[in-house]
Amino acid sequence: MHTEAERVFYRRIYILIGLTAAIICSLFYLLYLTRMRNNNEIRKDLTFHKIPKQDRIVIPEREILVKAPEETVPADPKPEPDSTDPKADVPDSPAEEIPADIDSNSSLLRIVSPARRIEADYVPSDLTVPDVPMYQTQMLRRDAAAALEDMFAAAKADGYDLYLISGYRSYDYQTGLWDYYTDYYGSDYTERMDARPGGSEHQLGLSVDIGTTDDVCRLDTCFGDTGAFAWLQNNSYRYGYIERYPADGESTTGIMYSPWSFRYTGPETAEKLRASGQTMEEYFHTN
Repeated sequence: MHTEAERVFYRRIYILIGLTAAIICSLFYLLYLTRMRNNNEIRKDLTFHKIPKQDRIVIPEREILVKAPEETVPADPKPEPDSTDPKADVPDSPAEEIPADIDSNSSLLRIVSPARRIEADYVPSDLTVPDVPMYQTQMLRRDAAAALEDMFAAAKADGYDLYLISGYRSYDYQTGLWDYYTDYYGSDYTERMDARPGGSEHQLGLSVDIGTTDDVCRLDTCFGDTGAFAWLQNNSYRYGYIERYPADGESTTGIMYSPWSFRYTGPETAEKLRASGQTMEEYFHTN
């Protein structure tokens, strides 16, 4: 038999143990709720970028702008050199074309791919938020953002309400996409996306995923059949943007057909690339 004092003591011990257990359980439950909330936010964000798994669709052959050959005009015969002129015997030397900078991260022509990766700690120094309809808050390098605003305004004037789905993505964010895609699709299919950390041009702040405000064919190959895509094909180069991963370009880019993906290179280069009908890898002789 326990004395009253012992019973009071044991009762207090039991109460203390029960309170301690309740506090511990509450802490674990709060941690669980916090983690679930974070996971749901991440999953919601990643699901927005999810690409339906399907084979590449066949689309009509698209018109490519090709420069017409210039008319050949017979050249005037060169006059005989004047022996009194000291420069007469010196032939004209053609101006050397400066090679394109496809390796510097700051270059508008930097090519990034699974085979040409970018450093994990690289962040563009001039990121800004473009004034266009967009998903959450997206950023781009300043020149790319200004050009995108002009392009969206021109498209709207022609009846197409474009929507910025994704712009700059950090290395860490890209890692999250890679893990999600790998779990969802498997590694073989994921290798065909521009999702490998360090292998995505989104980290340059020059690459954009574009859709329309009505959400038709968002991040789907059927976007290539829409009027908005046709408008982008015919006009994006005027604002310095090119279709980055065309239907017939996977063998050179390593990335599957992605009609929503456009890349800023500047108007001069964009016009040359469009006229050539080549991918950046083909045009600049790299892969």
